[in-house]
Amino acid sequence: MHRLPEGPIFTCLFLVVLAFGIIGAYSGSFDVGFPFDDFQGIVNNPAIRSLGNVPRFFTDPYAMYPERGQPDLRPVLLATYALNYRISGLGPWSYHALNLLLHFIAAVLVFVG
Repeated sequence: MHRLPEGPIFTCLFLVVLAFGIIGAYSGSFDVGFPFDDFQGIVNNPAIRSLGNVPRFFTDPYAMYPERGQPDLRPVLLATYALNYRISGLGPWSYHALNLLLHFIAAVLVFVG
């Protein structure tokens, strides 16, 4: 059985390759708008316009969709939307950048775990 190389140099090299791979694969997404349910959860959602609403996201199952037709309790997602709205308004680049960063962190945790 062949073992993968170990050590800090391999780990650093792997993380750099992973980062460049993710950036290369998704670099074209930063200008892409909001598809599908993002219109309701982001574009048409007044709750994400203020970071002061973040505590409400943890208790109000209707904060995700303002028309109150569908309960959906995803407070961390809404908190990231509020943070992104603070950074770039309805400009999609920060939403995509944070999503890529979170996926990179998840991949790193799988690698080191």
